[in-house]
Amino acid sequence: MCSSGWRSPRRASRQRAAWWPRGCNSSNCAGGFGPVWAGRVIEAIDGAVPVGVVGYGPEAVDQVHAIFS
Repeated sequence: MCSSGWRSPRRASRQRAAWWPRGCNSSNCAGGFGPVWAGRVIEAIDGAVPVGVVGYGPEAVDQVHAIFS
């Protein structure tokens, strides 16, 4: 598994596309990445490895918004 963090989902999808040929066997998208951007990661790597998504519950909406604002 390969993991890291970015403020931009677009940058993350490009970076993950570069990782999988170097031995990553899975990818986890955390930080409220969401299904749309996870789908873009899957497309960027042509489905080469499984992509997991970690999300936040509704109780964290205001806090997550504050982080990315």
